[in-house]
Amino acid sequence: MTASWHPDPFRRHELRFHDGQVWTEHVADRGVSGIDTVPVADGPRSRPPDLERGGPPSMGREAARIVPDVGAASHGLLDSPVLLVEEPVRGTASRAGLDCAVFDQRGTRLGTVRTAREPLFAKLLRMLTSSDRRDVTRVDVLDPHGVRLVRLDRPAWRLKPRVTVTGPSGAEIGEIVPRMAITRLLLTLEAAHQVLGVIEADRHDGSGARVNGPNGQPVARTARTWEVLAALQHPDAGTHVVEVAPGVAEPLRTLAVAALLASDTMFAPSPQAPEPVPSGR
Repeated sequence: MTASWHPDPFRRHELRFHDGQVWTEHVADRGVSGIDTVPVADGPRSRPPDLERGGPPSMGREAARIVPDVGAASHGLLDSPVLLVEEPVRGTASRAGLDCAVFDQRGTRLGTVRTAREPLFAKLLRMLTSSDRRDVTRVDVLDPHGVRLVRLDRPAWRLKPRVTVTGPSGAEIGEIVPRMAITRLLLTLEAAHQVLGVIEADRHDGSGARVNGPNGQPVARTARTWEVLAALQHPDAGTHVVEVAPGVAEPLRTLAVAALLASDTMFAPSPQAPEPVPSGR
């Protein structure tokens, strides 16, 4: 067999490079090259393909990626360093609400972000006022078995729109408090009447949000694209990534993860009716 790209005989990717002697770890999906971390031979790593002559279709305009192994989850949802979260447009609607799947970087499902259904009276009020904006009052973070890990609750009757974060037993972990910001998203993460962290985003839709600790140290962030993508069956299209720095102490870690998981639905205002974030106090 001549050195060239061929359909992947292992059926893990679209194409795999054969160097003339062995199948290599060099793969490609939808024109993007990558490195398969699953061994295909016991020998040493082979030479890379000649990209000038033998690159996959459309290669060259996008950065190479790492294609992680697909296997059992090594972390739970709340302690995973990288999470891939389905955006609402790809979520599954049911009587319980809108479910958005959460995966780790291997493509293993770690749980679900469930946005509660809009109460009937709130929906009727929106129809009467011709408003396109929906205020989400509850988001649950569930494990793979549907057991609640965290709940974000913003009762509609409260005058101040702070969000209470509780654990599986209902015990309060802390609060997420919107702060006045005209041109950007600004929230504080608080527990026991102390500010543990600050969430900032350059735009009100929450994209590119970053969490910093009280001394400005990075805690977590979101991104629409990422240099380490999920496996083929879980591409990055229609997802955003939550990355958490190592060594973040509780309860800041849980508050940060919960806030970033719910950023698409609970904190980002409707694009049809943008409004500044109201004051938290």
